[in-house]
Amino acid sequence: MSFEGSLAQKSQKPNIILIYTDQHRYDALGAYGNKRIKTPNLDKLAASGVYFPEAFVTSPVCTPSRWSLHSGMYTTSHQSYSNHHPGVQPPTNLPLELKNAGYANALIGKNHSFVGEREFMLIQDVPRKESKRMATEAAPWSVENDPMHL
Repeated sequence: MSFEGSLAQKSQKPNIILIYTDQHRYDALGAYGNKRIKTPNLDKLAASGVYFPEAFVTSPVCTPSRWSLHSGMYTTSHQSYSNHHPGVQPPTNLPLELKNAGYANALIGKNHSFVGEREFMLIQDVPRKESKRMATEAAPWSVENDPMHL
C-alpha cells in the first residue's frame, strides 16, 4: 500500500500530528499566553488540538528527549544520553504502535531518534549542518574534548 493510497482511504481514526521543536519553552506560543511571539499557524493547530500542561522532557538534549517521547521510557532506561549515543532499542514505540493500528505514518524533518523505516512509510529528512560543537563521547569530557570549546 502506498502512502498516498493510505491517505485517500476513508477512516474513522482521528488524524494525529505530533510536532516537537528544540529549545522551545511551554509558553512560546501565542495560544498559551505569549504576547511577543507571533505564532498564528501553531495557534490555529493548538485551538483544535490537545495541550499537555503537565508534560515535561526527560532530557534537555534533542535525541534523548525524542527517544523518551517515542518510547515512553526515561533516559536511564533507553540509555541515549547525547545526540551521539545510540542507546538501547526499545521493544516498541509510539510510531510503531500507530502503524500497527493502521495509521499511515510520515516523519518529516530532523529525526534524531531510533525510529526509521520500520515505523514510517515516508521519511523526509532534512540535511544536517555539521558542527564542531557535537560531542563525540559521553560526558564528562576532558578540556581538550569539550564540544563547547572546539
